[in-house]
Amino acid sequence: MWFLMLPGQAYPVDGGVFAVEPKYDCEHINHLTIDESLFSDEKLSGYFSSHCEKCEEERENWVCLSCARIMCSRYVNGHMKEHFMESDQQQHSVAISLLDLSLWCFICDSYVATLENSLVDRFHRIKFGESVPVGSNNNNNNEAGPSCLHREDSDDSGDQALIERLQTAFHLEEDQADISPSESHLPPASSSAKSDIMSQRNDKKSLQLDSIESLASALKQGIFSNIVVLIGAGISTAAGIPDFRTPKTGLYDNLDKYSLPHPTAVFDIEFFRRNPQPFYKVAKELMPISPEPTFAHRFLSVLNEKGMLRRIYSQNVDGLELAAGVAPSRLVQAHGSMASAHCIDCHAEIAIDKVKQAIQNDQIPVCENCTGVVKPDIVFFGEGLKERFFTLSIDDLRCADLLLIIGTSLVVMPVASLPAMVHDQVPRVLINMEPSGDIGTRPNDLLLLGDCQETIKRLASLCGWQDEIQRQKL
Repeated sequence: MWFLMLPGQAYPVDGGVFAVEPKYDCEHINHLTIDESLFSDEKLSGYFSSHCEKCEEERENWVCLSCARIMCSRYVNGHMKEHFMESDQQQHSVAISLLDLSLWCFICDSYVATLENSLVDRFHRIKFGESVPVGSNNNNNNEAGPSCLHREDSDDSGDQALIERLQTAFHLEEDQADISPSESHLPPASSSAKSDIMSQRNDKKSLQLDSIESLASALKQGIFSNIVVLIGAGISTAAGIPDFRTPKTGLYDNLDKYSLPHPTAVFDIEFFRRNPQPFYKVAKELMPISPEPTFAHRFLSVLNEKGMLRRIYSQNVDGLELAAGVAPSRLVQAHGSMASAHCIDCHAEIAIDKVKQAIQNDQIPVCENCTGVVKPDIVFFGEGLKERFFTLSIDDLRCADLLLIIGTSLVVMPVASLPAMVHDQVPRVLINMEPSGDIGTRPNDLLLLGDCQETIKRLASLCGWQDEIQRQKL
């Protein structure tokens, strides 16, 4: 909920941060007539504590960028949309969310991205106490604040500062913003390697990764101790789980038989409520009976064991990272998990074994309490990501000393925005079949294009970790 709508940034949406793709070419936001007197710092501060003008609701309110009227979202009573319909639509077409600072254009009927907007930046500064964090323009060469250090080098001040920032930004109660030490910090590096590691981390600009060999050398030397990993469906295809966008073989290219209005409707929450059958046909492929972690998953587990891994942000719902031995505290399942399920009506938790059995029998699982449809706990289009994604990613990307991106097209927001949030000097390594996102635009980017499993097998071999990874399989 803390990201601004910029290309390469994360994209929160109406009522939470959802897995959506914003519109990059909205022409309406740049043609608004904005009365700056309505958006002074003092007035902006007041807007964040305001109610909807029509229904007094405090939840999910938006501000019209033309007239500063405050109305609730479509997920409450829809008064901001009513305001648009009743006004000069060209001039009142764009609103900003007070919850997460996302932008919505009613004419485009889409969340939108803007390259530059001083007003939106001002909203961000008032809400979060700082201007928009844009990785590609970040000239701060400091490594990171206290929460980037190992536990033996730090006190609780970094955690407390983050907690206070979260409470202010998200209106959280104290217990909701709590971050345990195991979530915020890595285990300490070995004493023999620590001085070398810290010395390397103090001068990231001196580290140039221009080949898989140079990456392997840096890993072997223990240079990295805050590795952040983004993974997508490409890491799990070798386990028999299909990806989504590969032409001809991806899930989205094989949904014609379900007569969907568009391929992604199979994961749209409103469509699911009306017709859950297409999803449960697809779910049979997403939930194999006994999938095995791939070599790449086990490679990540070795990074975890060696104390190099800060966090994995997974767009997958298969849980193979955990099956490979990655510690739960090191994993953020951004799009949820197929390992649990709830009724969409009464919200009762449903035994996942019963859900799996229904799926394998080509049935739609229903709640025994109210006969409502049961949905696995994965994030659909139109649903918000868990708070844990935000409480951890704020500092994880700021503290990262290496970003690995594996098996993802970097299309679905907000995870696709995370690469832009690391410091300029931090190496970004893409391991994928084809180029993704803006990886390759920075001097310290490295593209290792090809099959994910084969590339990581070669990397493990160069690191001398093959035996360790093979032992994990036993």
